[in-house]
Amino acid sequence: MPHPSTQGGKIQARDPSKPPATPIPASTLLVVAPLSSSEPGYGQKGGFRVLMIKRSSHGFFGSLTVFPGGKIDPVDSSDVFASLKRHPRSTKSGAEFHSWEAAVGAVRETFEETGVLILGKSVRSLDSEAIEQWRKKASKSPKEFVKMCESLDVTPNIERVAPWSRWITPPMAPKRFDTRFFLTTLSKPIVASTTVSADGHESTALAWLKPLEALELAKKKEIHLIIPQVKTLEQLSEHTFNELEEFVIGTREQSSVSLTPTIPGVPPVNKL
Repeated sequence: MPHPSTQGGKIQARDPSKPPATPIPASTLLVVAPLSSSEPGYGQKGGFRVLMIKRSSHGFFGSLTVFPGGKIDPVDSSDVFASLKRHPRSTKSGAEFHSWEAAVGAVRETFEETGVLILGKSVRSLDSEAIEQWRKKASKSPKEFVKMCESLDVTPNIERVAPWSRWITPPMAPKRFDTRFFLTTLSKPIVASTTVSADGHESTALAWLKPLEALELAKKKEIHLIIPQVKTLEQLSEHTFNELEEFVIGTREQSSVSLTPTIPGVPPVNKL
């Protein structure tokens, strides 16, 4: 998921002689799974697991542990998904804040990076091998995700993708993103699955972690997190799984807040 420019998990500042970069639209998906009833913490705050991936050591976000996501692509507003424009979540007040295209992008990127597929209806005829083949194609070209949805007569299930927050990279960073965070919950505890794995290219590892567990690993420097991940994990840890499920189905309100983190030691710039 896009974040401020980083090196070794630290935010880097841009050349002050240059104007602020224009933020690139992006989205990310918080995929939350319940614990089994026999596990410690079941039913309590933070008693669930969230999907996280480790970026490869190459590229802009090398070695960071993040939530799946990426840049919003033109295919995310394809006519194939036109029906989503009329969805209540797309037409209510504040739609520009978390647009339906951003929600589609979050679902698409999550599928490419992890194999988790959030669709509007189940595709019982599609076996794990077929899903993986579509995933490989979509990883090479976002247009393949659209082709998959056309072939299967499905659309991303934005009814199960709820706005959570929005993070805008600080103006002093050399490369900037305007990232919409979305939340979805799974109905069952995680079990071993051949369709959920790191893609081996953009991400090298995948883990389902309790929020406080992830924060503890970061404290021990076993994983590297930056501000958006840290704050999001802290937010998630304050809720039970049932509360998060209520956010997703719309019976509990989550106030989406636009956040622009500051870089310690660097004066803020009041311009996007």
